[in-house]
Amino acid sequence: MSGILVIVLLLLTCSGIPLVGRGGLGSFNPYTLEYRTQSEYTFGDIPIYRSTPVRRDNDLLIYLVRNHIIESVPGERWESVFHWNTAWKDGYGKWHDVLVRRRHELIEWTEANPDLAHIYWTEIFARARSDWQADQEIGNEILTSRRLWKSVAELRETIHDIESDTLVSRRISLELGHQPAFPGELAKVNAELKALRARPEPSSRFTLHDVFSALVSLFPPWSRWW
Repeated sequence: MSGILVIVLLLLTCSGIPLVGRGGLGSFNPYTLEYRTQSEYTFGDIPIYRSTPVRRDNDLLIYLVRNHIIESVPGERWESVFHWNTAWKDGYGKWHDVLVRRRHELIEWTEANPDLAHIYWTEIFARARSDWQADQEIGNEILTSRRLWKSVAELRETIHDIESDTLVSRRISLELGHQPAFPGELAKVNAELKALRARPEPSSRFTLHDVFSALVSLFPPWSRWW
């Protein structure tokens, strides 16, 4: 039956009937680091057929696992990477920019900046694997805020600011009476903010370690002797 449906949909699509949309979906599991895609047909914006998801190789995820930057762990949550269709425009999420559009650029950046990359990817996946909405929002902000950090201290300062801004925003939302994600969330937010403020605030000034790393990067042949 599904085969007949696919044939009918293809005929309708080729006939130019605008009500029939054709597209696809992509998703990845932040726990197991699996990436998968599937095709889709819609009637207007209503899905009427989706193929079985097929696992695909992703260069960036393979690189992160192969170089032991991120390890796969058991877990069952799928994040949307893209959902495009001829029936609408756009459909590309934040993970599409990372896992598809800029994956090779990010591999090169990770290779060139191992200290920064270790912190960056560890923070992102730790937050993506959290069940707490505030954690996920912090991870999303870190994911989309990538810029040319010049030092580990500058990156940590960015993360500190994102954590603070997100937690304060969440606290205001809860105090205004918005539904908490779980009982005691306001107390958790306050505890996280207290712990964050108790930590020494990162400074974006260069440390000796940053200076040493910069010097080594200027003279690649020397790096094998250090």
